[in-house]
Amino acid sequence: MKQLKQKRNNGYLIAATQSKYYYQSAIYLAESILDYYPEAKIALYTEEALFEEVHRDLFDHIDLETPSHARGKLWALPRTPYDKTVYIDADCEVKHEDIANIFDEMEDTGITLTKIRSYSGAQVKFNNGKDELEYHCGVFGYDRSTLEFMQDWWEEYCIQVTASPWPYEDDESLRPWDQYTFWRLLRWDKYKDIDIHIFKDDARWNFVNNYNDDEATGEVVIYHHTLNGEKVHEGSIKD
Repeated sequence: MKQLKQKRNNGYLIAATQSKYYYQSAIYLAESILDYYPEAKIALYTEEALFEEVHRDLFDHIDLETPSHARGKLWALPRTPYDKTVYIDADCEVKHEDIANIFDEMEDTGITLTKIRSYSGAQVKFNNGKDELEYHCGVFGYDRSTLEFMQDWWEEYCIQVTASPWPYEDDESLRPWDQYTFWRLLRWDKYKDIDIHIFKDDARWNFVNNYNDDEATGEVVIYHHTLNGEKVHEGSIKD
């Protein structure tokens, strides 16, 4: 008797905290994934105060204990229920059926990301231009071998945004950026051998709204909007 192939435990992770506007954007993202890939497994990490029961059927896994934190997504990353996970920022939209193939575009181990475009990022160069952030952390894939890294990313970011005085040699203007925390971790001896990869034709998988049209060779799969800061504040459950 022919043995059936076991289904791979791959899924998408979305996090939305602090603002109803982020939550609604996360719902729109989940719906756009399912429009192009109805069988997709999606995990939602959010707060109980934001969650609406009508959306439960969109998700394979729901965690309502996510901290009410601007980077609650970092807390969520090591808690993924999947063997291979694709994290997508809540302010993204899926626009192509190739979203179902993104796991095949990932390398077998480590973290697979897209690169920051220097003209696009809010802060790319630092230390008088000697150093720069390389990796965009808005869309990336990772496997279970990186979960300790993900936990350290969360813990180190919490230190970074609260530490006084500023404990690092690099510019203090980097304090709010989780990409900087990622950059720092890659310089730890503990993670010097971690596998870091870039998606082929990477802008297809994370096309930020101010990118030049020629950044992606193929059709855009994930389009990265920028949410209006005033609306995000208006929707805050902290107020």
